[in-house]
Amino acid sequence: QQVQREIEISVDAIWLATGHELNVNHLEILNSVRQSFPRDLIRGLPILTPDLEWAEGIELYIAGALSALQIGPDAFNLAGTAAAAARITEAILARREEAARTSIT
Repeated sequence: QQVQREIEISVDAIWLATGHELNVNHLEILNSVRQSFPRDLIRGLPILTPDLEWAEGIELYIAGALSALQIGPDAFNLAGTAAAAARITEAILARREEAARTSIT
């Protein structure tokens, strides 16, 4: 049985979007990210980290259809959204816990 815990996370921004374009090369909003942090693509889909970060150490997380290579076919539905949210939340919490441990020592 999964234990639910309530936590508060502060973030700079959350960008949610839907659409039909499954090729990051055609998404202008990601142009500067792609130029600064190039990723390998498979048929226009980025190869993300297991935590769904655009690149290791870059706190830009991708969910939805563009995370299909990591999430699988569920990336296109609500089950995939839940799976992505769980991965991203755990990654953010782990990063914060590590930062807290590092700042203490």
